[in-house]
Amino acid sequence: MPDVNQEKISRSIARYIRGAQKTVTILFTDIEDSTKHWEKHGDVKGRLIIDQHNRLLFPVISRFRGRIVKTIGDAVMASFKDPSRALKAAIAIQQFLRNEQQHDPEFKLRVRIGIHTGEAIVEKNDVFGDVVNTASRVEEFGEGGDITLSKDTADRLKKKEFHLVGRSKFIPRGKQSPLVVYQCTWEDHADLTAGISSNSFFQIVIRQKLELLFYAISGLAFFYALYQFYARFFIGYLRNKAAMGLPPILTSIVLTLVFAGALFGGRALLRLKTLPHLFLKALRGGFGACLGFLLLYVPATTYPGVFPEKFEQELFAFDRHFVEILEDNVSVRRAPAFGAEILEKVQSDRLLFLLEETRASRVVWNRVPVDKRTSGWVVRTVPAKIGVPMKVVSQPVRFAFHFRDALSLFAALAGFAWGLFTFKIRPA
Repeated sequence: MPDVNQEKISRSIARYIRGAQKTVTILFTDIEDSTKHWEKHGDVKGRLIIDQHNRLLFPVISRFRGRIVKTIGDAVMASFKDPSRALKAAIAIQQFLRNEQQHDPEFKLRVRIGIHTGEAIVEKNDVFGDVVNTASRVEEFGEGGDITLSKDTADRLKKKEFHLVGRSKFIPRGKQSPLVVYQCTWEDHADLTAGISSNSFFQIVIRQKLELLFYAISGLAFFYALYQFYARFFIGYLRNKAAMGLPPILTSIVLTLVFAGALFGGRALLRLKTLPHLFLKALRGGFGACLGFLLLYVPATTYPGVFPEKFEQELFAFDRHFVEILEDNVSVRRAPAFGAEILEKVQSDRLLFLLEETRASRVVWNRVPVDKRTSGWVVRTVPAKIGVPMKVVSQPVRFAFHFRDALSLFAALAGFAWGLFTFKIRPA
């Protein structure tokens, strides 16, 4: 007896397959004489040739809205919804390779390209159907530097616009009927390579893109930790010194360097069209720095008793305590009372020098400097009211640099060096 459940599964799969059938244009590329190159130069140089081929071709295919379906040895298979875009991509590929050869006489890479349009089963990560096999046979018909396309593709294009010539017939391998093909004289076509870079970030394989994104997030997390744990206290110290009329020369130097770095760094990032190899290495270095810092800092601060007492030794501390503002638009008042005159409003994460503290009407107030001659009062907690819970708006903090901090930063530096020198780009 037939398996009813299996029949239902088969019918369901068949419905899905029928729904995935679409008209697509398949483009195949193949490197001329790649087998001889592998035999002559060995596996490593052979793989480097394929990597060079992929890094040159992938941006071109993406530029014309093609999708890289797969790489098969030294061949690339791409799909396009629009046959004209497929042919434009093929023309741009040949023009791009010609430009490389003109700039570098040692550049010998030549490819043949075949294009065919037809019905196919289009899935997320692959394309199935006779259209794929036919496109492969069309590509085999040409030679290095040729663009060959089937009649099914040519009939959807303006032959004069794309310089289609040389109507030919041949019987493809594995088929019974002859196939009509055309040649595209791409040398006569207008240049389509403007704005296409061979060093684009998007040539990195998808898995490494995700890794680099993770590295970038880790690096940003590390710099945020540096700011929260250390930098903001130094910035707060300099800012308060300046407000009190005691601006050391270091204040001007630091603020100038920060402003100049932000200005020129921001402009450089806006103009950046390609990512240098050193930048990619630095991203992994940032990940290594984050990893090294956390591996030492977190256990040393979470379980202080486990580590030697030397870890808690203070190496440096500021001579003043700070008041950290925890809410936005916190009022600095002339006197320690809620009805007193407001001198200024301060925002969250601001650090102000703690001059003294007092208690008035069962509420603790912190006195902080406003400018060289004036100081004001910031409430520590707003008392609870009916329907409104108590709210903490400021708190005293003290900055001290411990032996554990020095070791954690050293571990971060070691992690950065590890990430920098172990980074490798996977072949495309």
